[in-house]
Amino acid sequence: MKTLLLTTSLLLTASVAHSAELVLGDAAKGKQLHNRDCVACHDSSVYTRPNRIKSLSGLEKRVQMCSGMLNKGYTEDDQANIVKFLNDTYYKF
Repeated sequence: MKTLLLTTSLLLTASVAHSAELVLGDAAKGKQLHNRDCVACHDSSVYTRPNRIKSLSGLEKRVQMCSGMLNKGYTEDDQANIVKFLNDTYYKF
């Protein structure tokens, strides 16, 4: 029984660690960009509404789209940082 419990625990830990690695970026830098630019168009309720983004790829696409609309010259790293911040704070994909 202890072996089964340990194996299950290790698999869950590996799964959580793997999920966290999928979203790369610097959340602190993403938060700075978000607070400077994103809140000019909307507040955080857009991230928690019932019809919010449902996947990591959807979040990445939305940040890319908003980046283009804002015409701020975000680099791919900037966009990844915003995605990281939003995912860590609201979405948790």
